[in-house]
Amino acid sequence: MRQLALQASQAQVYAALIGPDRVSLRLAPALPEAPPPWQARQQGAIWEAPTWQLDQNPDDTAGLPLLATVGTVGGELTVVNLGRAPGIVALTGDPAASMRVAGAFLDEIGRHSAAASVTISLVGTAPPPWPVPERVRVVTDARNILVQAGDGGAHQSETLRDHLVVVTTPIPPAELERLGALAAVSDGTAAVLVVGDAPNAAWRFEAEADGSLDVGVLGLHLDRPTPRGRLVPGRG
Repeated sequence: MRQLALQASQAQVYAALIGPDRVSLRLAPALPEAPPPWQARQQGAIWEAPTWQLDQNPDDTAGLPLLATVGTVGGELTVVNLGRAPGIVALTGDPAASMRVAGAFLDEIGRHSAAASVTISLVGTAPPPWPVPERVRVVTDARNILVQAGDGGAHQSETLRDHLVVVTTPIPPAELERLGALAAVSDGTAAVLVVGDAPNAAWRFEAEADGSLDVGVLGLHLDRPTPRGRLVPGRG
């Protein structure tokens, strides 16, 4: 998927749907002129291409290191580019389910070769599923990340690039605001994921105890998970 998106290098891809016969990219802003083999839909907000017209042997180490799987739409695998969030991504809803989603994102990004150059920092306790990738560093204070971003210089402007920050514990609102602002100006190279709500969140994904995830803020309506087993009338 990463290499496919790079074929549309000028596009700001925030999500993609991957089906057996096609790949669909979601763009913001829209681009009505799509390079072959992509076809623009909805005034360029969506680009689609048949799978057979795309590179079947992509370079799996290239591009889009902050992709995370969120579920399916109409049975098609759906991923979002956390780096395209203009600020904080908040995981709200059921607390335990939100932690599991954060753990899945950390696990997926932390183990993928395309994210090898990305620094991954965890502020707080480790969410499941574990074991955590070895390259994830745990910090006890978000200020350590902010100081590092600005190199500690009094006249140095803060930056946050090639960095995924996952916050699983409450931190001061001012620090959250600074992290979100830095992610917003990172040119898509950084993301800040917070378990729980954040007043300045740019995207909010709501996790439910049944395993479903609502990412409607992106205009994506995910399939609900299939129930495990079934209820039998008359059985307690």
